[in-house]
This record gives sequence, C-alpha cells and structure tokens, in this order.
Amino acid sequence: MLHDLNHAFRIADHVLLLGEGRVIAQGEPAAVLTPDLIRATYGVVVERVVTASGQPVLVSTGRAAR
Repeated sequence: MLHDLNHAFRIADHVLLLGEGRVIAQGEPAAVLTPDLIRATYGVVVERVVTASGQPVLVSTGRAAR
C-alpha cells in the first residue's frame, strides 16, 4: 500500500483512491489523482503541476476545501 500520492505518479500504472473504506476511483494515476477528486475525497485543496522533467506533482495550497 502506498500513501505518497506523488510517488504513485512515478511507479504505478494503476491506483485506487480510497475514502471512508470504499473505492472512490481507480485507474491510471493521471486520471485518478486529480485536484477535484482529492478535494472531494479528503477535503484537501491541491494543484497538479508538471516538473521540468515532465513529472506530474500534487502540491497542497494549504487551504481546506469548503
């Protein structure tokens, strides 16, 4: 089991997004680990940016979803 979402972009070809004991979404990391799904599932606001090497990274904005 992996809890570092950014690490999942580097090593996984399939992920499960779990919330409150159930599967919220599954599939390729880029399709599942979206700012909207992260906010809806965990109440955390993130932005997805792409590094100079082309790697996607989730960055917390420091705000809680309302």
